[in-house]
Amino acid sequence: MPEIWKATFKLENEEEAKRFQDFLSQQLRQPNKSAASGTNIVIESPDENECFVVAHWSKNKNPVGPVLYSVKGYDGEQRVIFDSGCPVCRREKEAGKSRTAHWEHKVRGKQATKPSPILATAQQPVRKELLSSAKIAADGRIRLNSRVLKKLNVKRGQVLDIWYENGKVMLQRESE
Repeated sequence: MPEIWKATFKLENEEEAKRFQDFLSQQLRQPNKSAASGTNIVIESPDENECFVVAHWSKNKNPVGPVLYSVKGYDGEQRVIFDSGCPVCRREKEAGKSRTAHWEHKVRGKQATKPSPILATAQQPVRKELLSSAKIAADGRIRLNSRVLKKLNVKRGQVLDIWYENGKVMLQRESE
């Protein structure tokens, strides 16, 4: 699976999001495409430079003036390889040197970049991998990104069980 680049816009309300989505559906050209989730609009592009160009064109030429929140690049395994909100990624891009993947410098110091076995069965070892990092908001909420939701096979609004065992916290789909 090839790289994909996504520019995320935040709008004030659903009406503005609808107007911006209509603007993009008329103006955005292939292979670029857009998708909406509430008041967030995402433009996808297969090319990094094209994504930045299209994002800034959309920001400046649209009827509602959305805020460009971030431009992120994803590799074939949906790991973030560049995040415009990350100072390390920005410094590497500005320097023009070869960049480390965002997920590599993000997890450096947290854990090894390669998954390591934590349990083994006779058939197949169980591996752990860092799917995402999340900040706890002031109100105590934790936001899970779409990659985590896909891995857990859950949709927004579904319930997750949170388990605590031997100093570890685990998420699991609600048992039925």
